[in-house]
Amino acid sequence: MSGAHYDLISSLVLVGLLSFPAYSVYWVTRQLRGGGWRRLWIAMVAFLAWCVATYFCFIRPMLGCLGGGCADKVSPFLELAVVYIFSSAMLIVLMHWCRAKNADEN
Repeated sequence: MSGAHYDLISSLVLVGLLSFPAYSVYWVTRQLRGGGWRRLWIAMVAFLAWCVATYFCFIRPMLGCLGGGCADKVSPFLELAVVYIFSSAMLIVLMHWCRAKNADEN
């Protein structure tokens, strides 16, 4: 397997790993500044969903390969990396949609 596959998988996982926490910090601070204490449950639910996605798409496969049984295998890591970045992106979109919806109501 070429190094390009490893780089692609690592890049997708890194974006999925860092994008949601960065956006959630922004989202929570916006909610707290705007007096949206009641809507913080959205962030907690999204964080739990992100933790589940992190476990199933990143941590579990990584722990499964610690013994070296996954050497030179692309699949399912590429698919899981795509699912992971997609799940992080969808959580960000949903949180943004909830913020925009609540801003329209006020």
